[in-house]
Amino acid sequence: MVIPAGRNAAMATGEADPADGGPVGQPMRPLFQADLALAARLPADEDTIRDLLPTATWELTDPDTDDAVVSPRESDAIIYAARYMVGVTSTGPDGSRTFCCTGIVVGVDEAGKHARILTASAAVCTSEGILQDPKPKLSICLPNGTVLEGHLLFFNDHYGLALLDIMVDFKPTLAFFGASPQYGQEVFVLARDRESYLKVRRGTILFREESLLGRNHSMFLSCEIPECGTGGAVIGHDGMVTGMVFCHSPETAFIASSTILICIEMWTQYSLITRPVLGMHLRSMDLLDISRLDKLSNCYNINKGFIVEQVTTGSTAEIIGIRQGDVIVFHELCGSTLPQGDEDGAQDRL
Repeated sequence: MVIPAGRNAAMATGEADPADGGPVGQPMRPLFQADLALAARLPADEDTIRDLLPTATWELTDPDTDDAVVSPRESDAIIYAARYMVGVTSTGPDGSRTFCCTGIVVGVDEAGKHARILTASAAVCTSEGILQDPKPKLSICLPNGTVLEGHLLFFNDHYGLALLDIMVDFKPTLAFFGASPQYGQEVFVLARDRESYLKVRRGTILFREESLLGRNHSMFLSCEIPECGTGGAVIGHDGMVTGMVFCHSPETAFIASSTILICIEMWTQYSLITRPVLGMHLRSMDLLDISRLDKLSNCYNINKGFIVEQVTTGSTAEIIGIRQGDVIVFHELCGSTLPQGDEDGAQDRL
C-alpha cells in the first residue's frame, strides 16, 4: 500500500506545515551527511575530491536556471523541492540510453523499504502508447548521485504518467501536493538532466483550454522545459507540487496535481483508471471573453460552470435534454472548471 504524500502524511511524520512559513516535507538532512555520502563515492585523493566539490568553481552549470530564481525565498522552496526530484533513464537491450526524463518521489510503502516514483509514461512506452519492453530497464538517480534500479508498476499513456518502484534503505523526502493550479499562476518547472544537475524554468499557467493529442485534461505553460524535463514537477512559490510535465512538443503541457492523485488512488484501490462517459464536449466558462461573462453574470446570475459545446447523438445527455449552448452550473465549493477529466469514456486496466 502506498502512503500518500499530502497534508495528512506530513502531519503524521511531524513535518512542517505551510503555516510555519517554510517548505512542507521532511526536515532537511544535515549537510555533513551529504558530504560523507559524496566522499564515500569519490577517490581518496584530497585534491581530486576538492576539484569535484560544487564549491570548487563559480561557473554556472545552467544560466537559465540562475535567471529563473530571483529571491532567497524562491531558492529555499526550490532547494527543498529538489530533494524529491530524481533522474529517470531507460536503457535498451544493448545498454544504450533510450530516454532520459525526471521523476518525483511521491510515496513509500508501510515497511519503508520501497519508494514510489511518479514520472512520464514516455519513459517506458512509445509515442503510440505501446510498452517498449515488457520488463523495461530503468535507472533512478537520486539527488545525492546514488543510482538504483527501478521497476515499472503501471503506466497510463492517456494521462501521460507512470509509477515506478525502487528499494530504499533510508527515508526519502516525499513530494507534497498542494492546491490545484490556477490560470495565470506563476510556477517553476524542475528537472534533472543526464548528469543529475537540477534545472529550473519560470513560467505561468496559460489562460486557455485546448485538447492536446486527445487529452482534454491538459494544461499549458508559457515556458519551455529544460533537458530531460519531461516528468518534471510543476511547483508553486511554496514548493508544493501543482502538476507534472508530460509533453513538451509542440507546447509544454502538464497534468494537474488533482488528476495525478485521483489516478494514483484509482490504481492503488482498483488496479485500473476509469474515465467518465459524459457524451458531451464541455468548455470552462473561465475562458469566455469578458463581454459574455458580463452578460451571464448580470442577466442570468451565472458565474461558474461549463458551457456545452457539443452533445453526442444518442447519449444520455441528449436523452435527458441537454443541448448545445446550455450551461452546467455548480456551487464553487462543489466543483472545478479546471481540466481534470475527459469526455471520452473508457477504462484503462493496468
